[in-house]
Amino acid sequence: MTPETPLPPILTFAPAYFDRIWGGTRLKEELGFDVPTERRIGEAWLVSDHSECQSVVVEGPLAGATLGELVRSHGTTLLGGRAQPTPEGRFPLLLKLIDAGMALSVQVHPDDAAAVRLGETDIGKTEMWHVLSAEQDAALICGLRDGATPKEFHAAMVDGTVAGLMRSCDAREGVSLFVPAGTVHAIGKGILLAEIQQNSNITYLVFDWNRVDGQGRPRALHPE
Repeated sequence: MTPETPLPPILTFAPAYFDRIWGGTRLKEELGFDVPTERRIGEAWLVSDHSECQSVVVEGPLAGATLGELVRSHGTTLLGGRAQPTPEGRFPLLLKLIDAGMALSVQVHPDDAAAVRLGETDIGKTEMWHVLSAEQDAALICGLRDGATPKEFHAAMVDGTVAGLMRSCDAREGVSLFVPAGTVHAIGKGILLAEIQQNSNITYLVFDWNRVDGQGRPRALHPE
């Protein structure tokens, strides 16, 4: 592949699948993704130029090339005139599908400035959700309810009652929700959604519904 290899009108990438403790089976059952039924796939990364996952072109003259290679070889031809690569020279966005068979942890992501201050190698993470399907009464959690104080929130983290301080909204097919960096949030049980986010994988866990892993251990949280 060289910079002279023209970009086709459409690039098709192979999805990368990630098992998650909260994952489900909707990617296979509803969208027809070719994954084993016994796997609990929580995330399918569709477009990624991240150090943890490189999307690979599956057909056409650029088959076998990674998204990162295309960013470096084709630059603004790929990105257009307005989008800019990350400070590391990567594609600025990451597109994934999330299948929440169970509720995800309550979590928060830093913005760009906080990521630098905290010594992270990734940029910050603002994201947006678009619900593809959802069970009846499924909910998205985004932000704290009015009047909640940092002191109350920290106490709720300690005693496991964080959910009572969170603001929730109904998750219905077609609903979109913008989640700025720094917003405490969670995806509820029974939701399949598309997530468009900054190209970052920084996550600080606030509360995990008192779950334990296969060895009976709770997941590590980040109360600070």
